[in-house]
Amino acid sequence: MDSKDLSLQMLSVESQNQKLELNQLKQQLGHANQDNQELQKAIEKVTYKYQFANSQKEQLTIELDGMILKLEEHDIKFKGVVAKLEEQIRSMQLIISESQQQIAQKEQMRHQLLKDLEAQEQMHLQQMEAQKQSLEDNNLEKITCSICLEAWDANGSHRVVSLACGHLFGDSCIRAYLMRNNDCPICRQMAYTQDLRYIFGRNIH
Repeated sequence: MDSKDLSLQMLSVESQNQKLELNQLKQQLGHANQDNQELQKAIEKVTYKYQFANSQKEQLTIELDGMILKLEEHDIKFKGVVAKLEEQIRSMQLIISESQQQIAQKEQMRHQLLKDLEAQEQMHLQQMEAQKQSLEDNNLEKITCSICLEAWDANGSHRVVSLACGHLFGDSCIRAYLMRNNDCPICRQMAYTQDLRYIFGRNIH
């Protein structure tokens, strides 16, 4: 074999090797294109998910802003209601304080009035007791009314009458007394106008 044939043979072998390498590169390129397409799809999915998540985030942000605005409005209304309630409480406390002062003053006046009435009643009792003792000590010949200290009449408006307890008085005097009180001026037993009984006789002791 001459050198020319050898050279041609070597070129043929090299050409075949290059074809093999080219085929291998084409296969690798095909695999790379397939991987690239899969990667592109994955990127599109991630991009879609990102866009969807971003859209959801924007929607949630809008809703959150609306909720914050409503909360601020409710907070303003709540503070207004609280301020009104506090004002009403202060007014009620002032009214209660004034009422308590008035009640205390009236209670003090009531106690003082009771003390005055008790003192007047005690004085009246002492006077009645003194008058009774005076009548008994003087041993009056005529029976007299222990209220007006005047002799009663045998008849008329000042005739002698008796209470259920047995004490005697002038009719008009004891009736006037019982309009203000419901006890005997002498013994303090309960007494009523329906208890009155006319006494017949003179110088009844």
